[in-house]
Amino acid sequence: MAPDARVDNGFIKASFLEATRRKDFQNQWMSSDTWAKLIAKYCITDSSLIYNGTELDKCLNGRQNVLLREQMDMKSNIPKDHIGIFRDTLRKHGSKVNYYYYATEKGQLPLRNETRWYENITEAKELLEKVITRAQSNLATISLSNGLQSKKRKLVPPPNESGLKPSEALALENKSLFSTIDNVLASSSDCHRPPTKLDYFDSPEARLLFATPGDESTRQSINVQIGKLQAANDGDKGYISVLDGGEEIDEDTLTERFKHNLRQKCQILTLALQLALEQMNGWTWTKCCEMSVKVANRMGISITKNADTVKRWYRHFREKRKFIVSVRQKHNLPPFLELNPDVCSAIKIMPAVT
Repeated sequence: MAPDARVDNGFIKASFLEATRRKDFQNQWMSSDTWAKLIAKYCITDSSLIYNGTELDKCLNGRQNVLLREQMDMKSNIPKDHIGIFRDTLRKHGSKVNYYYYATEKGQLPLRNETRWYENITEAKELLEKVITRAQSNLATISLSNGLQSKKRKLVPPPNESGLKPSEALALENKSLFSTIDNVLASSSDCHRPPTKLDYFDSPEARLLFATPGDESTRQSINVQIGKLQAANDGDKGYISVLDGGEEIDEDTLTERFKHNLRQKCQILTLALQLALEQMNGWTWTKCCEMSVKVANRMGISITKNADTVKRWYRHFREKRKFIVSVRQKHNLPPFLELNPDVCSAIKIMPAVT
């Protein structure tokens, strides 16, 4: 008997995302069942890959799609790189909660109407009843080997020397300077690396590590932090932007050495965060810091050679996205008290003798 097979979640997600880019599917609220029927009609040529609305909802509600759900559930303040897919829920009397999805151009909100969104739900009868040939479909179908997943066993591709899938190995070859400047460092922390099958940035651990606020995704948060760190090297006084209360600090109290070290810290942290964005589905944060130090040292930035130091800098920076600096305040003490501050507490002022 042939093993029972089901449509893989990766195929469901990929085909749904592709379908949302079709102009004729956009700018209308449709249920998950309607979306599944449209995808089956217009995007899938192999009947064994067809899935229903329940399977689509289950896929999109999976823990590996936290980031996607965050974007789909946004109601306002839509960033320019927003995926252009929205969802909402509706419970009709005596029925379960149903999910409805809306697709538009990336970075845009649903079209405004005088009526409520659920009064504009369509069943897409015109599209579903339209007679088409498979040759007219302009969306490529994912192959059967990628679209089905066996319930009894899972086929694992043979390993290569790098331990990566061919597509991942090719992607690494095209990575930026930071990814290819050196081989992965051997470290005992490798056994604790995040899983490669899921996007690490979808996890609660990533949100905690990178101090991600509720209105941002983890990747967005990291990019914002990178921008603030890079601003420290903008001009002679760029460093002020990364100091907590920097506008009120007397610059005369900051030495040139302090300013130089602060700029170097920001450069190394920028490297570490860039590496995190590129590699943290396979690397740990410790490894990103190790590699940032190594790359920085080759560039002549030698403030530290210790990854734990970089991690400590980041802990001080991530909450406020600024560094808190203790600045020595000026005083009017006599020189001998300035050199011996402990003497101050021992001095007793005697009452004047009349």
